[in-house]
Amino acid sequence: MLAKLLMLSLVVAFAGVENASAQPGRVQYDPNDPEKTRPVVPVAERERLGLAAKTWDGVVQPEVYTTLHGLNQTVERLKNAKTVDAVGTLAAVQFEGTVCVQVRLKHDPQGKGDSKENKAALQDVQRRVLGSLTAAEFHVRQLFEGSAGLVGNVSKEGLDKLAKHPDVVSVCLDDKPLPEPLPVVYEDQLPAPTPGEFADEPGLKAGRVEVKVYQGLKQSNRLYVGVSLEPKEEPLPTSTDVPGEMHQRGLERDAAVLKLQNRVLSTLSADDFWLWTRLGGLPGFYGYINRQGIEKL
Repeated sequence: MLAKLLMLSLVVAFAGVENASAQPGRVQYDPNDPEKTRPVVPVAERERLGLAAKTWDGVVQPEVYTTLHGLNQTVERLKNAKTVDAVGTLAAVQFEGTVCVQVRLKHDPQGKGDSKENKAALQDVQRRVLGSLTAAEFHVRQLFEGSAGLVGNVSKEGLDKLAKHPDVVSVCLDDKPLPEPLPVVYEDQLPAPTPGEFADEPGLKAGRVEVKVYQGLKQSNRLYVGVSLEPKEEPLPTSTDVPGEMHQRGLERDAAVLKLQNRVLSTLSADDFWLWTRLGGLPGFYGYINRQGIEKL
């Protein structure tokens, strides 16, 4: 399987999102929410909203499983429908098989809340929890700096792991606005590469990773990148123009692409890669990656 990081294509695609959110009077919404009930807010504003207090027995709020089951049923119903509206609604569902949750973590403050020691201890517990999940099971939306927790989309498999993790206090539905994406390192912000500077970095000689990715890592420890995939053993189903077959063939291709994406995401931890956008029927995805994730790909 070929995993190739394409820096230029992501920067162009992401710039459109940033420009749209910057337009006066324009409100952005969660792309997974066709009914537009979850606006997107700045990270600092979402930080101020904080985490919900635990009011239920056990680790996982019962409504989380109920909601996830309901979402999965809705997706299956949309797949069986053949109306234009159903197809459009289904296309907006980026994270099929997941539900957005808040995860509260065990954390013993090390000094004052804004001290370096306290922030480092909080980051350690966040990494431990995310390191126990794969990037297919949990998609980070925000790591909190002032509260011991995080927000993201989680699968049933991820929920089961969180319920057993010793550092997790509670998991509940997140019904608050979603945070904006993290800042992006753009290509024109990168310095001119020194000849041979990154020659021995993983993936360069094989053509899997662009040198711009390693340049970007010198400015940020987490980059927004695109990953394109090419199945080597089993080709993806092709589309068709035959009436009566287009809908089913499309579903088959979408299912095959989802399986391919998850196979690659399962080789990464939820700390290595924060999935942000799947490419629908195309074999690839966008998200935030650290150096460990790049080396694994």
